[in-house]
Amino acid sequence: MQQTQTADTQNIQPSGEMIADTSDEDQGWQNATLTDRTVPGWALGVGAVFSLFTYVFLAGLAVSTVFFETNVISEGSWIIAPLLTMVCAVPILGILIFEFAYIRALAGFRYIRARAAQRIQAGAGALTLLVLAMVHPFIGASVALSAVAGGGMMLLLSRWRQAERMWDFVPEEAASILAGRDLVGLKLAREPVEEHALSAACIVVFSALALLVGYATGSYLTTTDAINPNAVPAVALLSALAAHAILGFVRDQLKVPKIDPHRSATVEPVVVPAEELDTPGLAVRGLTVFENGGKTLLSDVSWSIAPGSVLGVDGESGAGKSLLQSVIVDPFSLENVQIRGNIRLNGADLWQRDSKGGIVPVVHVDCDPILLPATGAENVSCFHEGPILEQAKRNLERLVFSNELVEEVCAAPDASRLPSMQRKALAMARAFTLSPSLYLFDRPEDGLPEKQISALIGRIETEVRLGRSFVMITQNRALLGLCDKILVLQSGQVVDFGTAEEIRNLKASGWARFASERSLEIEENLESWVRSHFKRPGDEANARRVSHIAAEMLAFSCRGNDGLDARRNLIFEFKHFKGHCILRMQDNDPPITSSTITKAEEEAATPNEGVRLSPLASVISNALEIECGIELDRRVLSVKIGTYDPRLGTRQESNAAAKA
Repeated sequence: MQQTQTADTQNIQPSGEMIADTSDEDQGWQNATLTDRTVPGWALGVGAVFSLFTYVFLAGLAVSTVFFETNVISEGSWIIAPLLTMVCAVPILGILIFEFAYIRALAGFRYIRARAAQRIQAGAGALTLLVLAMVHPFIGASVALSAVAGGGMMLLLSRWRQAERMWDFVPEEAASILAGRDLVGLKLAREPVEEHALSAACIVVFSALALLVGYATGSYLTTTDAINPNAVPAVALLSALAAHAILGFVRDQLKVPKIDPHRSATVEPVVVPAEELDTPGLAVRGLTVFENGGKTLLSDVSWSIAPGSVLGVDGESGAGKSLLQSVIVDPFSLENVQIRGNIRLNGADLWQRDSKGGIVPVVHVDCDPILLPATGAENVSCFHEGPILEQAKRNLERLVFSNELVEEVCAAPDASRLPSMQRKALAMARAFTLSPSLYLFDRPEDGLPEKQISALIGRIETEVRLGRSFVMITQNRALLGLCDKILVLQSGQVVDFGTAEEIRNLKASGWARFASERSLEIEENLESWVRSHFKRPGDEANARRVSHIAAEMLAFSCRGNDGLDARRNLIFEFKHFKGHCILRMQDNDPPITSSTITKAEEEAATPNEGVRLSPLASVISNALEIECGIELDRRVLSVKIGTYDPRLGTRQESNAAAKA
């Protein structure tokens, strides 16, 4: 059962105090709602009626040939011919009027019109086939055979080879496309393959065959006095009409749809504890994204922010930052992936879709803003007028500082052709006009000069005071200064999540941090994090050695895990030095005693062949030195590891320098 998406109409400050939203930014938008795209039931009914009438008019034209045969040809009353012609013009005019009314009634539902017409006319064609079979079985059989033969041919063609592309290219032309010199060619080359190139020809050929066979069968039956000779043309035309309608339906079914349901994302919500259902703010739980081929794009991503918070998302290119935002706002539009997890905003399921109206919960402003081929005014106001449009213009003016520029942007006939700065400002103004509970910004600084970024910062601060939250992917220092928390992604894994000040200080001091739940299941993620710090040519030995020590430190920590503490309680920190690196681990276990260290040192000094060293002994045997201690009630194990700089000489020389 679907539930209407809603968001809190009250605003919550970070302190939790409830305040009334009286800002002028929200005036005029309070009654605007969001409705997810659906197909209304009445559209299907209207489409059925109009399609049926069009077919009836065509069938009437075929039947009218009987009157021409009887009154004009057989009886020689040529004077009746003009009158019958005018009478037959009525169905033709009716088809034109009904098609025009059909388009007006279902404006914006072109896809639905085409599908409805094919199905209804195919049903009418089958009914015509039944009527012809009642006139004589031979006639029905001839039409059925033509339709079956045509459908079988199209089926074979669809399996033998897909349709030709809208346009194919040679390597020289491909170079021109990829250089950006031929965007029209690029669009044509990308056009989805819908059907075999001979499908249309099959309909024409086998409809003509039905006409011919119907005429031949009718002519034969007149010799046996089974039907009236005057009905032969009508039988032939009705046979062709029925076959054409049935084959059109077959053609439609064999098309490769532009949105293939087998390629769209599979979304599997996970159950969350009852106590988290009504938690204010944004909560992401167990978010995992797989490619259909098995590759993991996001792995068990979990975090939450309170209302009125700004979260910065950091990570190298390909870490999954943009994918994370796309999954939050619209997982169903992604292709070739499987998604599992749960995302709730102020207690409501953010993935729930509904055709009923509700307050806009989230707005995503991508680095390439979403703009429709419509005027700037229609884009900035979401096609609303009156106070909503005026509010949108005011929001836009606060970003571009010019009423003249606002009017110029709003008057643009196609907003997608505006300059980069204006397109980005328009998208931002629209987002602030919608006033959602959550904003998702992907590199909002792109295309904006400094003064626009300053204006954006001021507006974000205002929205935060009203209890609205932001998730921003940004490298801009000023925008990062707004962040309360920072989430660090690496290869789809959360390697750090904490206060912005803490993570900024770590980064400024050269330290990198990996924070996670304590479990051996994170070993692969930990190794990936360690290897990300060794990217120079020849660094493989360093990466392998430090990864091994990190895995042993993890195993040592997990030996003390009683399985009851599910908090994010394990932290690794890493920093490069000349000739060595430091790898520190923090967990919640009791301090390491001197006797434990002594025992591990003895084990490392006298290894037994065929017996695996304990994790701590393995760390000691591979490290230059280790230190144990307590910091802020957490156990700390610090390991100094010799590293090899490929630019300086051999690993032995580097290790000797490190020991010195």
